[in-house]
Amino acid sequence: DFMIIENVQHLADRKEAQEALLHTLEELEKNGKRVIFSCDRPPGKLEGVDERLKSRFAGDAVVGFEPPQKDEKKALILAMAEEAKMEIPEEVADLLAENSGSDIRRIEGLLTSLRISMKKQDAPIPMELAKEIIKEEAYRLKPKFIKSEEAEKMMEELQALREENKKLKTKMKSCDQTDG
Repeated sequence: DFMIIENVQHLADRKEAQEALLHTLEELEKNGKRVIFSCDRPPGKLEGVDERLKSRFAGDAVVGFEPPQKDEKKALILAMAEEAKMEIPEEVADLLAENSGSDIRRIEGLLTSLRISMKKQDAPIPMELAKEIIKEEAYRLKPKFIKSEEAEKMMEELQALREENKKLKTKMKSCDQTDG
C-alpha cells in the first residue's frame, strides 16, 4: 500500500497542514506504508515548508521529470484517444501535441472537449474542430484584465451594497425590538 500526495509546494506557509502531514507520515511509516510526493521543484527549493518535511521529501529517491516532448505528447494523445475509443487522425494528434503545453491535464481536457463535441458522431475528429477547441481553450485560459475605471466602479458598487446591507440590518434590529 502507498499514498500519493501531489503538489506539496502548496503546503508553503500552511503550518497546521504541515504539522498534520508530519503526524500522518509518522503513522504511515510506523505501519510500513510508502508515500510518494510530487512537486514542481526540488525539496531544497521549497520555501515556507518545515525543514522536517523537506528532509522527508529528500530522504529517499528524488526524481526529476522533464516536460514531454512533442512526439511523446503525440503518442500519449493517441493512446488516450484509443482508450476513450476516439478516432484521431495523425495530423490532429500533431496539432494537439503542438498546442497542449506541457501539462498532461491540459491534454486530457482537450481530449475531453473533443470527445464531448463528437459524442453524436462516430467519425474521425476533423481538423477544424480540433482548431476550434484549442482556440476556445486558449481564450478560456487567457488572463482577463479590466481597466482601473471599471475596477473603481465595481468597488463603489460593492461599497454601496455594503452600506445598504448595514441599513437593512439596522432596520431589522429596530423591527425586532419594537415587536418584542
